[in-house]
Amino acid sequence: RSVALIHCGSKILLRRIPKGSLMADLHEFPYLDTKEEGIPTGKLVKWVHTKLHLRVAVGKTFPEVRQGFTRYRVYLRPFMMSTQNKKLVDSYIWVNVSELRSLPFSSGHKKIVNYLN
Repeated sequence: RSVALIHCGSKILLRRIPKGSLMADLHEFPYLDTKEEGIPTGKLVKWVHTKLHLRVAVGKTFPEVRQGFTRYRVYLRPFMMSTQNKKLVDSYIWVNVSELRSLPFSSGHKKIVNYLN
């Protein structure tokens, strides 16, 4: 999964996983499932623009994070991105970066939070 850490000033974009879903009530960063090796930043930027309707610039790339849940193993590739327009995004919220450590995350996304503080 390519994970988009989209920030605008001191705010970062998150989604709270809905009730009834696997890992309900946890928070996560927007992500794109990919099967490709390497770093598909162009595909992620296009997905962010098309799905979230945000124009972003890619910044720092963080080391890959490994996450396991039930019988699945996922590799998270986090990319810092910035936007100049903090607009509302359906099913997502803008949260102060300073508040991230107080929110519940899955183990993989929690490791990504550690990159940010």
